[in-house]
Amino acid sequence: GCSGGAVRPGVSIALQNDKIPAQITTTFAGMEKAAVNKLREYLPTPASSPNICLFKDGELVLYLNRPAIQVHTAETLSAELVKAFDDHCEAVGPSISEEEFIKMGFQKFCGSKVPRQDDQIGTC
Repeated sequence: GCSGGAVRPGVSIALQNDKIPAQITTTFAGMEKAAVNKLREYLPTPASSPNICLFKDGELVLYLNRPAIQVHTAETLSAELVKAFDDHCEAVGPSISEEEFIKMGFQKFCGSKVPRQDDQIGTC
């Protein structure tokens, strides 16, 4: 959905940070029901689509549900994630080289009629 339009590029940008999570996992509610049900055991509110969760030592330290994500562009979401990574993560980033990151093409449209905010990173 449209709130997901900022998630993919926002997370990708944040993973270019000097500190990143040691492990990154995605679950898809329509396909991975057991994994999503397990994740929901750790959430403070009913799951939404999308969610961004950051765990440290098994504890939830950042939880962004759909309403919290919808107020963000890719850039502002990235900034919030970078702050959380700096505060809670110890793995050395970036996740891929700058050269490889530049080659990545982000989805420019999300099915919405809302115009893109820029040509570099597609957001809704």
